[in-house]
Amino acid sequence: MDGQRNAAKLEPRAVSEQAGLGDPSRAGRSRKWPVRALRHAWAAAAFLHLAACAPDGGVDPSATATDSAAVPPRHTRELIFAGQRGAEPLVCVLAFGTTADAGDRSREVRGWLGHGAPWDTFLNEQWTTGAHGSPWAVVPHGPLRIAAGDAAEVEALWFRRGGKSLALQLGPNLGQWSRGPASHVQLARGTLRVGGETSAGAVLELVYLRRPGADPPGVSEQLLLVGGDSLVLLLGSAAPADRPGSEAPAFALLRTADSTREWSGVQLTHRGGRPVLEARREIPAGWDLMVPAAGIRGRIEAHEFTAETGQVERTGRRGVEAHYTVSGWVEIEGERVDVVGMARHVVR
Repeated sequence: MDGQRNAAKLEPRAVSEQAGLGDPSRAGRSRKWPVRALRHAWAAAAFLHLAACAPDGGVDPSATATDSAAVPPRHTRELIFAGQRGAEPLVCVLAFGTTADAGDRSREVRGWLGHGAPWDTFLNEQWTTGAHGSPWAVVPHGPLRIAAGDAAEVEALWFRRGGKSLALQLGPNLGQWSRGPASHVQLARGTLRVGGETSAGAVLELVYLRRPGADPPGVSEQLLLVGGDSLVLLLGSAAPADRPGSEAPAFALLRTADSTREWSGVQLTHRGGRPVLEARREIPAGWDLMVPAAGIRGRIEAHEFTAETGQVERTGRRGVEAHYTVSGWVEIEGERVDVVGMARHVVR
């Protein structure tokens, strides 16, 4: 089921916006690898219905139907690397956003690096382009350069400014799921070079459409864990606001050297909490996980995190989106494996 990305030697170069670089709406036609079909429709929603859990609004949709219709949707795309450097988890998040604005497009790209404490916001750029090309396109700008292979798919990104340098390279595809051009998830192996040191790990790509003021409230979580020589474990859950995230049904995909397995009915339970004072909310301090159908269990501890908050709700609280570095263990068929990685917790 693996698909291999173009293995040609890559060099940093700018790619024009007109190329529609990495347009997920073309995934079903242009990619060499097949699109995996999730076995359960609700499991797809756990990964793909992210717009319902974005912390942009905090506004009652029933009270703002007219106003929200006038707010343009936001095309959002995240590339998240999870690996290990030394004894610590290493996480890099690159988040691209595009919004239509009076015939032009307002674009932004932000980057965070998690390794120890605190998280480093190494990239925060905003600019305006014409409306040509795809709003989903990953566009090079300023200190960020991009390389593309066949069908203009993103293969590598380079950042360099002053004494800081970073390179993210995407490797073999491990699976992808789509539900139309506005909902796309892809999992791949990858490497991250920070300074002169390269770390291997996995890359999660999330593509979704945010509709400020119109999306219903809810909770969404994704955990991306790596361990051993080749283990990659991806967990995801989504729930409406009236059902706590710790009680939401979860989905899991486990990739090892010789197999890929996925399950529904996964139990992902919060352990303790940490306050986010600005949002007047508490976010998880860890997770217990269990896959009853496979006899898999684990415990994940949250370390440092970076959080963004949304607008003030009528309750006085705000939506919040947090990315963590995490570590812990997973026990598979009686064998315990140490894991590190990333957790993403979104509530609005």
